[in-house]
Amino acid sequence: MVRVLLWTFVLAQEGAVCPVGQVPTGNEATPCCPLNQAPLRGKPGTCVDIVSARPYGGVIGTSGIQRPPPDPNTAEVSLRADLTIVVGRARRDVVEAGLAETVPAVRACYVERLAERPKLYGLVAMQLTVTPKGEITEVTPYPFRSTARDEAIEACVLDAVRAVTFAERPGGAGHSTVQATWELHPPTTSKTPKAPAP
Repeated sequence: MVRVLLWTFVLAQEGAVCPVGQVPTGNEATPCCPLNQAPLRGKPGTCVDIVSARPYGGVIGTSGIQRPPPDPNTAEVSLRADLTIVVGRARRDVVEAGLAETVPAVRACYVERLAERPKLYGLVAMQLTVTPKGEITEVTPYPFRSTARDEAIEACVLDAVRAVTFAERPGGAGHSTVQATWELHPPTTSKTPKAPAP
């Protein structure tokens, strides 16, 4: 009983006395919003549904702002600059330039994969062996650096790396072991919020 009276008092201070659970709108014609609704900021008397928080936004508090979901086409993939020649003397610049050609194929896989895993992002690391002539004789996932943990993306990177052809020979006296990492950048949400339909 004390809580009911206190709630009524607070609402009275805001210019309207509404039943418990309802919110005053600041408009005499429609003084209170029904349950599960809140006044739309800047439009007295207009009420909007209150939506619980969901991934990538929703109706936020009493502002009535609704953000659209991220556009998968804004997702990006990059080859990280920390490519490492672990063993051997292959030219780093040649290897890096060749592996950079995999980015469009990996990005296409990533955008497609977001349909099933919209929160997928992170790092996909590989370890590969390169001959002085530029042949990739072996490529395997390198889980110690990977954070994305997605078999479909790993398979896509493996296929893309196996298809790499270097513009010139990486050189070196023998086989070189290389560790490379691809970063999956998540899609972005439009900066322009959309107000819900009245």
